Amino acid sequence: MKLKSYLSYLFIIFVFGVQFFDFTMDLLDAFQIEVGIYTLDTLALVVSMFLTFLLFDDFLKEEYRLDSTSVYIIIGIFVLSNVNILLKFLLPEKVLYTYRNYLNLIPIFLIFLVLPLYIYIKYKNIKKPLLLVIFSVIAVYPISQLYTFVVDKFVALMATFYLLYALFESLKDYKISLEELGEHLFDFDETLIRSYILKPSKNADKVMFYFYFLLLFYFISDFALFIIPSVTGFWTASEYLKYMGIHVQQVFLSPLQLISVFSLLIIVVYPIMELEFPKIKEKKEILIVLYLLLLGFLLKPSIYFQPILFSKEAYGVILGIFSYKSQPMLSLVAIALVGALSIFLLFPKVKKNALQMILKTGGTSILLTYSALYSFSLYVSIRRYYINSIYLLIVGGLLLFFIFSTIYLAYSLARDFSEASWGELVSLLYMSIILLSYVPSAYTLPFFILSAIVSSLSYVLRREPKMIPLIILISYLVSLKYFENYIPFVLIFLWAYAVATEFKRKPSLNLSPLYITGLSVLIVILYTFLGYYIGEVIPVELSLLGMVYLLGLSGAEEIVFKRIIYDNLDFRYSLFLVSLLFTFTHLLSPVVFYHYLHAGVLLIYLFYLFTYQYLTLLLYRESRFLELLIVVHFLINLGVLLLTT
Repeated sequence: MKLKSYLSYLFIIFVFGVQFFDFTMDLLDAFQIEVGIYTLDTLALVVSMFLTFLLFDDFLKEEYRLDSTSVYIIIGIFVLSNVNILLKFLLPEKVLYTYRNYLNLIPIFLIFLVLPLYIYIKYKNIKKPLLLVIFSVIAVYPISQLYTFVVDKFVALMATFYLLYALFESLKDYKISLEELGEHLFDFDETLIRSYILKPSKNADKVMFYFYFLLLFYFISDFALFIIPSVTGFWTASEYLKYMGIHVQQVFLSPLQLISVFSLLIIVVYPIMELEFPKIKEKKEILIVLYLLLLGFLLKPSIYFQPILFSKEAYGVILGIFSYKSQPMLSLVAIALVGALSIFLLFPKVKKNALQMILKTGGTSILLTYSALYSFSLYVSIRRYYINSIYLLIVGGLLLFFIFSTIYLAYSLARDFSEASWGELVSLLYMSIILLSYVPSAYTLPFFILSAIVSSLSYVLRREPKMIPLIILISYLVSLKYFENYIPFVLIFLWAYAVATEFKRKPSLNLSPLYITGLSVLIVILYTFLGYYIGEVIPVELSLLGMVYLLGLSGAEEIVFKRIIYDNLDFRYSLFLVSLLFTFTHLLSPVVFYHYLHAGVLLIYLFYLFTYQYLTLLLYRESRFLELLIVVHFLINLGVLLLTT
């Protein structure tokens, strides 16, 4: 063996040995065992940063078509742009504070001037330096600066397991071959990057894959940063969290809550799992288990999302444990609704990709929400702290990435379902809303609905006219839950849509007018007294303006559920599905749910809603007389209001 090769093998073994030491120290630190070998700890951080950037080697060569020399120079620039992290261990804090303005300029100077200038001179190409600057802002900077604590531990973990694998592979006749061990260790970056990033990206929309992968890295990093300490009690007092001004306490969870916590993580990872391991799509047993995990999360909602808004030292999203004693009935209703909607996706015509659609909708919906919240946090931070700072270049670039990622992932999800039927689209939309309605966060559902609107608009841009009614449906749901002041505008829009479509049609009376009239009167009388008995809340005043508003609301529900949803469905159990969606829409607000639950009439209220919609749908199917059913709905609400008043 040549001396050069021998020394290079010793060097790479030393690098992995330091990472093994770092992993051991991390384990001891988790159990609050102090060792105090600070010199080696600093060396481990430097080696960890070196290995992290070394992972970019194959990626830069493959995706940016760069030669080895350019790649090593770029990696050197990446390392130097993070010199302020290394200087924390070498210089006194007073010196760092004195020269902080100059030190903070180093990454800006290297990323926005030195890097693009070198690449442009070398390749005489404008696109390459521009893409590399973007890559530095959205990947290199966050990995090395925002998630140093997580990356250090993650790289140490990967390096330790890979070292053990390499030792096993190079073991022959109970002797370790230094040459084989060195070769295996030098393949570390190629094995990980080529096998788990470059290869899967070729089997998918590359932009979508890389965006989802990077967002997933951020999500898993925040999961490790906040949830793992909360669940295990490890690293709750880390210097990194103290620096950000965030305090994490251990929360003791029941087995069911633990299942819920890790179910959420697995569901978010699923869209990448099916690309990394394509055979998983053929394993129906695995898909069913994952689906049950989705229901497991709904059974005991456990994690909330909260944007960081008031810290100058940090921005992003906090994941927290929501350990309240939830009402089991609320979770059971959520599970029942998701289960029922899933049946419509699976039966009567079982599609091979039905379970995949459900799981992909769940995972992408949650990650879209996370991305939107991250964008919100960055926007607030820029307004408060970075608007006049040179760091606006980096933070602003990161904000643009998260905004674009949110829009593109929503578009990709919409594109994947472009062949889905109207019934499948509505079922998936409601399933996403159910899933995120029960994530206990004040921000979750509004941001998801925004992403749903983006998804729907992307269909329209792709000339999918069937999505126009879905946009109307989403607008209706948004106004009901969050923007009550805008409900009149949505009602005007809905009635205009009905006038332009339904009211131009003549009723198709398959039943005699006398029979239809008698049945309508019977429904009005029966459901008026049932609504009065339940104590249904009619949210209007008994006045002329209130009556006009009540007519608008009553008509809007009939237009949405009969004209927009039912008329566009084409499968056997449409009546049941629409009745189910009508029932759930009245439970979008937990306040409404708990009102009827505490009054002891929740089950009767659900029966009341479901059977009303089912009977009037039967009548609509036979008559197509929408105007009559609007009057029926209005008279029931008016009757309940008069009786209660």
